[in-house]
Amino acid sequence: MNNTIKYYLPERVLKLTVNYVVKQELTFNEKEEVATMKYRDCYIQDDILLEPLLHADYQCKYIFDYSRYRSWCYNLSFEAEFDENGAGILQAINIETTPVVKDVIVGVVNVAVSLAKLGTTAFLVDSPTHEEPLNVEVIEKTFTETYLIKTGDMNEKDGSRSIQLPKPNVGDLNTKIPTIEVFIKPNKIIRQKKKSKNICVSKTEVYYREPILSNVKIKVLNNGDIQEQTVINEYIYFSQFGATIPLQISFGKFFNKASSKVSFSKATGGLEKFALTNESKIKETVDDFSTSLNAMNTTVGEWHKSKKEKVAEIEKKNKVKSDDRKEKLKNLADKELNDLIKKKGFLEVEKKILILKKEIVELKK
Repeated sequence: MNNTIKYYLPERVLKLTVNYVVKQELTFNEKEEVATMKYRDCYIQDDILLEPLLHADYQCKYIFDYSRYRSWCYNLSFEAEFDENGAGILQAINIETTPVVKDVIVGVVNVAVSLAKLGTTAFLVDSPTHEEPLNVEVIEKTFTETYLIKTGDMNEKDGSRSIQLPKPNVGDLNTKIPTIEVFIKPNKIIRQKKKSKNICVSKTEVYYREPILSNVKIKVLNNGDIQEQTVINEYIYFSQFGATIPLQISFGKFFNKASSKVSFSKATGGLEKFALTNESKIKETVDDFSTSLNAMNTTVGEWHKSKKEKVAEIEKKNKVKSDDRKEKLKNLADKELNDLIKKKGFLEVEKKILILKKEIVELKK
């Protein structure tokens, strides 16, 4: 039986989606039947979409080996949950986590006035005595480029990182294409020691990264007549900039089984929840409620048995012969009895809940 959990630590990557617009000028000489194509403009017109993602850092594999706790003393097991993409990022141990809605940051791009749509099928006619009439048509095309930005591919200086994204292959050397630059500046810098091994094995702890809040700026240069524009200026958590922290996993003691429950954030990669569940505490709580419920059952039974006797005794003592007075006394006793029955019902519900919790613990053994 394989008593190990193999996982990778997450790193933040940025997915950038950019829509380009290209305008071409098609010139057709009807007399000579010659057509020429010339690129006029290439620019970014729609919004830029930035999607922060968590990918697995495959430079080092982590292994949590809990085989020593599968003896007759402990007999513990651990259920691990990984990322939905199957990359191997550890997200939870003994806890079911819920998915996180992906965050998309929108960067608004302003377009220069000179790059307004020129329309199609425009005819330019020069002096008829010198040149033949030309049919000029402006064709507009759009295409999308997707960039996956990793911090390891960026230039680093004083802790900050920057990169200039490659330009799309459009037109010739004279075609003016906008430039996109990405800048990342962490709020604090933690110098990580480079690992000599690409596998890290532990029998008592799991590892996670403390995410560092970082400023992300995306600039667009030479977009038509606009020389420079900052389209995105946001703060995003980067797990690879933080320290790698060990988390001690508790296994409990003899005859008192306990196991840790751990979950990590699907949005940042940081520690989200850490708890210790103890089977004996659940059992003690169930026993306490059972004792209280039995005592309540005894009390209710006694009330049923002595109800008539108490009513008769009160009537005799006060020499009450009125039917109205008799009914009031009976209602008073009924009210006290009903209150006890309600309390009994509440305790029975709580007992069922605790029994279900105990059964869940038994199933996870």
